[in-house]
Amino acid sequence: MTGQMNGSMPQNVISALAAVQRDIGGIEKSKGKGGGLQYAFRGIDAVSAAAQPLFGKYGIVISPEVENHVLDEITVNGKPWVDATLTVAWSVYGPGGVDDKIVARTIGMGRDNSDKAYPKALTQAYKNLILRLLTIGDPQDETDGHTHERDATYDWEPPVRVAKAYEALKGLSEESKAKVKELSVSDGKKINARAMADDEAWLITLEAIIAADVQEPEQLAAV
Repeated sequence: MTGQMNGSMPQNVISALAAVQRDIGGIEKSKGKGGGLQYAFRGIDAVSAAAQPLFGKYGIVISPEVENHVLDEITVNGKPWVDATLTVAWSVYGPGGVDDKIVARTIGMGRDNSDKAYPKALTQAYKNLILRLLTIGDPQDETDGHTHERDATYDWEPPVRVAKAYEALKGLSEESKAKVKELSVSDGKKINARAMADDEAWLITLEAIIAADVQEPEQLAAV
């Protein structure tokens, strides 16, 4: 048999992933401990802690291959930063051996003012993979208890940082807008203020695109 019999362990990558999806459940978002605005998000540590033991249990191994990377040197508040954008192909192997695999691709973006932009981008690409591959949600995202009438009375005002970034998206070049749309589709993100406020990683990604879009016209004007 190539699948999974009742009571037996999975025999291939598809049935193994299905078993992990069944066992992993939801991962709640948490808020950072730093000062200033607080955003709820799922950290990579929480995602890895939930997935790793189940991968080991069902014989799943993941191997990355960076297919494309772009490093952009930018200036933020007068200081040099680096934006990294990676396209990563992930070979997901199952218990059937080296020929038992599927390949998934994700995009990750990271920003840093030292040497961590590349690993940050790789970490985000991995997090995106796990969240999509295992269809992980937040138990608190359950909407059965909500009504349109109740939601309509909630007057939500986005934080200043989010409002500023969302407004800046409207003035992006066509190339940058296309990049935002591509990431939105590939990562399953919405392009609105609520989504940006709820997911700091997504907000940082959009801010990086905005900053790069602003820098390019300035550099051309200086030539």
